[in-house]
Amino acid sequence: MKIIIMTLILSTLNAFAAPSEHSLGISLGSPTAISGRFTFKDQLYFAAVGDNHITLDYTYDTHNPSKLKDTVLFYGLGVISRRHGGDSGFGPRIFGDLNHDLNPYFEIFGKAAFSVMMFDKMSNYMDLAIGARYKF
Repeated sequence: MKIIIMTLILSTLNAFAAPSEHSLGISLGSPTAISGRFTFKDQLYFAAVGDNHITLDYTYDTHNPSKLKDTVLFYGLGVISRRHGGDSGFGPRIFGDLNHDLNPYFEIFGKAAFSVMMFDKMSNYMDLAIGARYKF
C-alpha cells in the first residue's frame, strides 16, 4: 500500500517538476527501499518507501566535494515514519546524500541519515544505504 501511495505522490509531483530533475530507483542497506528524488517549485526533495518506513527529506544545500564534475553532496532535514517491532513512531532526521551521475539517465548514490524516533520512548537510528536511480 505504501508503494502505491508513494508512486501516486511522485507521479502527481512529476507534472510540476523540471525535466531531468527527478529520478526513481532502489536503495540497499539500512533501510532497503524504493528511493525517489524530485524537484517541486525549485526545491529538491528525496523520498523513500520501504517495508517499515516512509521518509521525506528537504535539501537545504548542495556541495561538490571532489574534482568529479558529476558528483554532488546533498544535505538537509527530513521526517521519518517508522514501524519497529510492534511500535510505530515518527520523528525528525538529518541526512547527507552523495550522488554521482553515471550518464544522463542513471545516478548512483550513498546516503547516511540520523533519525530521532518518538515511540513510547525516544530512540535514535543511523541509516546507511547505497543505491541507483533512473532519471526521467
